Amino acid sequence: MKHLFIIALVTLCCATKAQVNLVPNGGFELYSTCPTVNDNITESTGWLRFRSTPDYYNACAPSGGMSVPNNNYGYQQSNNGNGIVGIYTYDKTSLNYREIIGSQLVQPLNIGVKYYVKAHINKSPNAQNGVLSINTNKIGVNFTNLQYSVSNPAPVTNSAIIYADTIITDAMGWYKLQGSFVATQNYQYIMIGNFFDASHTDTSGATNFGVGSYYFSEDVWVSTDSLYCSGFVNLHLENNTEISVLNENDGIKIIVDKFLIGSHVNVYNSMSAMVVNTTIISNLKTTISTKEFKQGLYLVEIVKGKTKSSKKIFVHNLN
Repeated sequence: MKHLFIIALVTLCCATKAQVNLVPNGGFELYSTCPTVNDNITESTGWLRFRSTPDYYNACAPSGGMSVPNNNYGYQQSNNGNGIVGIYTYDKTSLNYREIIGSQLVQPLNIGVKYYVKAHINKSPNAQNGVLSINTNKIGVNFTNLQYSVSNPAPVTNSAIIYADTIITDAMGWYKLQGSFVATQNYQYIMIGNFFDASHTDTSGATNFGVGSYYFSEDVWVSTDSLYCSGFVNLHLENNTEISVLNENDGIKIIVDKFLIGSHVNVYNSMSAMVVNTTIISNLKTTISTKEFKQGLYLVEIVKGKTKSSKKIFVHNLN
């Protein structure tokens, strides 16, 4: 069981600003059971069926079934980590058939506060040998105070807080869906899917056998911090690499580029007390034991010379 976090290094021209993700398992890395069959989204920790039968995939599963990258709906590398989710966004034989997933946020949204949203979307390649070859737009993110289910499904309302207005056709890379909004309610749940009916959904690319559309999604974020806020510029790494921080059973693992050898890594708890201070000494994984950590938020800070980058992560008690 593990959780993936990505730290993009930034050069600060002002005070360091950290970002907290309100989606508890936004990377779909944590799971209760390694997936073996479809209609299994509840095996991804914290995620629920809000409409129909969405699917969960993880690299822990045997190749060709519910695995990553090779599964029933094609071959697709995860954007980050090992877990992804799959959902129907359109079916021309049942025009309003949709699959929607939902999860309870870490805390309710605050009315009047601006939130930033990000999710990565990918058109499943060669889904069921072309049966699901149709491309669509309108896949997006919504919020609600209701915990929907298969018997009480999330409605198709022709509206969403954030959605893709262009048809997503990329079956190789990951389309970054992002935007911001000001909360008008104390929403408790996030939802992902196509919330528009057939007459409001554009399609393309159907083959002779194509009857529906299927997309993968992962790396879902909701935060009060902008992912690309002013005052921050990218710090160049060789080959434009990023730092990956994985919160695994045996500790926080930091996968680094050789550029970072000699950098200092500090970890602070929610009381701002430093609980770890170490130095990156090789370009292999640097492991920080979390065995004695209490469950909660921690700030991981990486310092190289006068450059500082930080990220808040949530450490789950996996013992």
